[in-house]
Amino acid sequence: MSDKAKKEAWEWIKAIVEAIIILTVLKFALRTEIPIAAVASGSMLPTLERGDLVFVMGTSPKDVHVGDIIVYHSCQGPFIIHRVIAIKYVNGTYYFVTKGDDNPGTDYWLGQFVNCKTGQPLPGVPQWRVAGKVVTVGGYVIKIPYLGYVALLAFPFLWWLPR
Repeated sequence: MSDKAKKEAWEWIKAIVEAIIILTVLKFALRTEIPIAAVASGSMLPTLERGDLVFVMGTSPKDVHVGDIIVYHSCQGPFIIHRVIAIKYVNGTYYFVTKGDDNPGTDYWLGQFVNCKTGQPLPGVPQWRVAGKVVTVGGYVIKIPYLGYVALLAFPFLWWLPR
């Protein structure tokens, strides 16, 4: 292996280690398993565009409000980033009725208001599937346009891993 190839390999290794460290710090600081998320579709237009990278803050279910954008585990595998349009509290559990801003209907039509294991209908996305809220400041989403494409292109297989 040439010196140039070795140097390039070490640069890649350094970059990967740095990314892992940054993600670990963000997970701790933002109190969530998913501190950053890439927007994979246009369902949240005009607020979020495909390829936007957003920051996600872990939160208590009681601190999620109508109008917040949440990131939650889909029954099909990928995470979904949609807005809360209603909240239901049933038998001690919060359920979030969600909808993409640009979608004609709620996520019910996406098959998300069910127990993923049993298929039993639920009144919304249950609190245990919510990873957190998208970080906003003064009502504006903190996002990095286009950077999410790196994650979508580099790690497309992650969107289809079972959760």
